[in-house]
Amino acid sequence: MNAKLFSSSSLLLALPTLAAILTVAPHAAADDAAAAPAPSPPAAEVRVTSDRENTTLLRLSRAGTGFGSVGGYNVAVAFESYEPLCTAPCTTSADPNGIYRIAGEGITPSSTFRLPGHTHADLRVHAGSSSKRWWGWASTYVGTALVVGGASFLIMDAISPATSYDVNTGKDERKTTFRDIGLIGLVSGAPFLVVGIVMLATSGTDVSTASGETLARHSPRPGKLSLSPTGLVF
Repeated sequence: MNAKLFSSSSLLLALPTLAAILTVAPHAAADDAAAAPAPSPPAAEVRVTSDRENTTLLRLSRAGTGFGSVGGYNVAVAFESYEPLCTAPCTTSADPNGIYRIAGEGITPSSTFRLPGHTHADLRVHAGSSSKRWWGWASTYVGTALVVGGASFLIMDAISPATSYDVNTGKDERKTTFRDIGLIGLVSGAPFLVVGIVMLATSGTDVSTASGETLARHSPRPGKLSLSPTGLVF
């Protein structure tokens, strides 16, 4: 039987390789442990009550930014996608680290919020009317247009008053057309503006806890496009 013996020189050459294996192995195990996904936190129990029907708790499932071109200008639009969890009154399990909002048919969407606790949350919703909010914006725009137009006519009347020659007196008489139009615009536009502002202020959706902590107020900021089960939300 033939036996192959290692020489002292070959054994010395193998020592660095063994040392490298022993050195790398613990680091590789540590890297594998770090790469392992962290365990998901336990779901929180969420209870939702509302003063309006169709109030739905939504969870943010996707968000991103879209780019395009309109009229030769580059446009970026942020978008969000939400999934429904439950319709009030209800109790559901939810991710304690998720982002949520309140919406529903005929309801003004709330701003986004996070759950106040990691194990339990009792949400109280004061839901605003989306139609009331729409009419509020319409009334505000009409009132603003009338007030701005009326103020413009009054400024024109003050800067360059129109005159006409009176053949009976032989004098130039000042016309009051611009001033009259301006006053009509101010008087008629002010009520539209006031009513519109009041409707907007009272049509938001507020979310609070049973202890009175406010989580969300009013609606999302203009310019953000959101996809909810009830349609697109701007």
